[in-house]
Amino acid sequence: MAQSEWKEGSVAEGLMLDTNDHVIEGTMSNLFLLRGGILITPDLSHCGTAGVMRELIIDTVRRRKLELKVGTVGLDDLREADGLFLSNSLIGIWPVRELAGRTFDPRAIDPPLVNEVLERGFQH
Repeated sequence: MAQSEWKEGSVAEGLMLDTNDHVIEGTMSNLFLLRGGILITPDLSHCGTAGVMRELIIDTVRRRKLELKVGTVGLDDLREADGLFLSNSLIGIWPVRELAGRTFDPRAIDPPLVNEVLERGFQH
């Protein structure tokens, strides 16, 4: 239903907010942002769907002993992020290149982390 809110072909994914305007997830994905070397993902304890790929990313980040924060994410956090990506079990990791007119460098997300997650998540 949420995807029906936009008609522009250039919009690949929409973001879902809770009743307090905190960013929770995408319409079909989980959200991660990088800011100051810390990977941040919204807390889904009150709403949202904790996908399989999200859990794999969190597990991989912890195994690699990288800094991770699970907490409140506001719209200002997205504007101030160094990088953003979305994830689900079908797309794997999908770097966000633009959000609300702001561009992001997809290389801001640690390539070895991305490679390890994709290797672990798409093994057959």
